[in-house]
Amino acid sequence: MVSSTREDRVKKMSNKSGKGSDFERMVARQLSLWWSDGQADDWFWRTAGSGGRATNRAKSGKSTANSAGDIGAECPEAQKLLNIVTLELKRGYNHADVQELLDHKGKSQFRDFCKQAATSASLAGTPYWWLIVRRDRRDALILTNRPLLLDATNIGRMQIRERNGTLMQMMRLDDFLLDPEIKQFYKNEAQTFSSGSGV
Repeated sequence: MVSSTREDRVKKMSNKSGKGSDFERMVARQLSLWWSDGQADDWFWRTAGSGGRATNRAKSGKSTANSAGDIGAECPEAQKLLNIVTLELKRGYNHADVQELLDHKGKSQFRDFCKQAATSASLAGTPYWWLIVRRDRRDALILTNRPLLLDATNIGRMQIRERNGTLMQMMRLDDFLLDPEIKQFYKNEAQTFSSGSGV
């Protein structure tokens, strides 16, 4: 009986890991097509160990190039985005709810996800982070620490101010990628970074 329980746990962990890997590959292709204006689907890919290597090396004071977060750059054009944004991806976690950021004071899995995204951005030295999450049989959502001005036309978006004052925006990932103003903002930010650093 104990053996069966252990097997069930291992199988469950394996399934979650597999779903996460598939999700990371899917998002990498979506971002590649988005950032390349539909010209390439291979500009971004999963980082080694989904960012774990950079986190572990940071504990001993070492930096790791292009390894923070879950998505890395495969070409110089892709790196321009990752110079300003670090991405964390979460798949499954059906009991983690963004509502916890507002109605739960204690430990929260969703709050931990946001902290992980912020920590990865800090390690990478980027001003922005994206947390992309998808529950089973649900659309993918994106949370970012870059708030946008909202007006009556911004259907399907919400801003959340955490108890600690952190302001975030959340929307469906598909809507985010289809919004030309959002894309232009990040293109401009990437260009400004490249010009300032001489890249």
